[in-house]
Amino acid sequence: MSTYRYKVWVRLNPIQSVFTFVWAANAYEAKKIAEAQYGAGNVLGWWQEDE
Repeated sequence: MSTYRYKVWVRLNPIQSVFTFVWAANAYEAKKIAEAQYGAGNVLGWWQEDE
């Protein structure tokens, strides 16, 4: 199974957000990984990065 790099935009608090990267098999998994790290509802967007 291949994994891909996803750029994820997450909210840290009401006035700060950051971009981070996760490796996942698909977009749904990338979102779930980011939610596990930053909390449900704090993932604002995710995009598969070209390599």
